[in-house]
Amino acid sequence: MPSGKTHDRITAWGLPMVAAATFGAFRDPAITLALTGGFAAGGFFLSPDLDIHSVPYKRWGPLRWIWLPYRKMFRHRSPWTHGVLIGTTVRVAYFMVWVAAAVAVAGAVAALLAGGGGDGAGQEAIATVITMAQWLWRQPLLWGVAAGLELGALSHVTADFLFSKVRRRKAKTKKKPAKRRGRRSQWSYYGNYKPALRSKKRYRRRPKPRSKVPKRRRYF
Repeated sequence: MPSGKTHDRITAWGLPMVAAATFGAFRDPAITLALTGGFAAGGFFLSPDLDIHSVPYKRWGPLRWIWLPYRKMFRHRSPWTHGVLIGTTVRVAYFMVWVAAAVAVAGAVAALLAGGGGDGAGQEAIATVITMAQWLWRQPLLWGVAAGLELGALSHVTADFLFSKVRRRKAKTKKKPAKRRGRRSQWSYYGNYKPALRSKKRYRRRPKPRSKVPKRRRYF
């Protein structure tokens, strides 16, 4: 699997090509900026590797803790994180839940500071979240950003797939050591028989047993 730096290089090299292709297709600077920005965000920040302790995960800085439940929910390179369309949808929906919660909390705090009651603060927060969702849905460039996010994730998944395929092919086509050609061994006459190798373990030499003949006694 490619490293995080390799994925960053692929995203950086792909930015000019994506921008040129989008501008050539639509001739619209706004759409080009939206799609290119989505591609950069999908490669550098909303990468499929957010399910592990990776470079994109560290790039979130103090806010990296919001991706800890995401890492616990899914295993690495599962269809929910590295799947086409599914992975990007899950990550964007997960991130939007945190954004909606932050907007709701900010709206409730603002309502409380303005002098409203607790029920009014909750209703104000829900209304703020609904208004934000409606505003995002009406944006014409939202689909360009979504397409850019998917392209950024797709470049990551494609690099992982190609790297794994090349690695497996190299492992299959690995050359076996060539057999020696020369004079036949003396053991080839007896088939595949091979002499038993002596053990490398060294044993201490046992002392010679003492003679059991009794010594002569001296009486003078």
